[in-house]
Amino acid sequence: MENHLNLILGLPDVTVREFTMLEDGICLKIKLTNLGTHCPLCQSYSTEIHQNRPILVRDLPCFDKATYLQIPRRQFYCRHCQKYFTENLPWIESKRRHTRRYEKNIFERVKSSNLAQVASIEGLSYDEIQGIFNHWASNIAEQQWLGARRISLDEIAMRKGHKNYKAVICDLDRHKLIEVIDGRTQDCLISRLSELPLQVRKAVKEVSVDMWHGFPKVIQEVFPNAQIVTDRFHVMKPLVEELKKIAKSSGVKEQNKLSLFLKNGIDLNNGERDELENLLSSSKSKRLKAAYEYKEEFRQIYETSQTVSEGQNRFEEWLQKARKIYGKVIQTISDHLPTICNYFISHSSSGTMEGINNKIKLIKRQGYGFRNFENFRLRLLSAFS
Repeated sequence: MENHLNLILGLPDVTVREFTMLEDGICLKIKLTNLGTHCPLCQSYSTEIHQNRPILVRDLPCFDKATYLQIPRRQFYCRHCQKYFTENLPWIESKRRHTRRYEKNIFERVKSSNLAQVASIEGLSYDEIQGIFNHWASNIAEQQWLGARRISLDEIAMRKGHKNYKAVICDLDRHKLIEVIDGRTQDCLISRLSELPLQVRKAVKEVSVDMWHGFPKVIQEVFPNAQIVTDRFHVMKPLVEELKKIAKSSGVKEQNKLSLFLKNGIDLNNGERDELENLLSSSKSKRLKAAYEYKEEFRQIYETSQTVSEGQNRFEEWLQKARKIYGKVIQTISDHLPTICNYFISHSSSGTMEGINNKIKLIKRQGYGFRNFENFRLRLLSAFS
């Protein structure tokens, strides 16, 4: 029977000595089959055990029962360097009371659920589950930036309606969240991002941002080799908002009709296209028709320009024509034109960030809100690991 239990247990250099039933599960008393181990300081092999203090650790459940392992925690004496050291077991970390595989299982379950629910199922305290999750999530968070070349900076609200904004950063090539920062001021971003190793920051070649005036200084100081790209979605947004105002002032107030003006022309079906043409032909506002046509022309420049210089020339021509229609929006676009045109270097899209933001909202609902920022950050980063 012991041989069968050894196979089921699947741990190296371990044999089951005794099987005991507990009130809340089962306990396997195990013996380590290796006579000695290597000293972590000098790598000398030692078989001289100084003391042996058995400990009880939690393992993955067996036959739907909570499973515990009573393992010998052996301390050896190394005659070469004359130091005492505790044996390192590859399947349990030092000073932990759970096997690695059990903690990994807890971590994966919390990612798709919440701490309270997993704690209830496992019969552990909320703080214990949180400690396991944070331990594994912290290890993952340290690796998120590796290989990042093109990134996007955006913001989210930790609680809707409270304006408690956090900066989120995603890797555009790997389509994953790589950092969450507690705030979005210049000083906050520079301070936090400067903690990254210099080789990681130098490896970033492109940073996609909205039109907030504080981002260029942050990027220039933190990412010395990066091109700043003003995100296409955030460039189109004020243009679309202004078109919406023009449409309303021209008498188009129904939401279903407004959506026809705001939707990309290429995405309209035949019925919607006919309805839009009727609205434009029946409208007495020449400004509305011109505003819609200029909006579509602006989008076409994005879609069809191949180089930075071509895009810039076409945008400059558009700005001159549309100035009388779009007013202040023209000035905003003019102020950011060089970084807007950097879009044509690699045609980066905000679609990745929009998808990430949707997943973040789902995680906030699953967690029933987060009061502690670091827990919130680790939960988000682990979801994209």
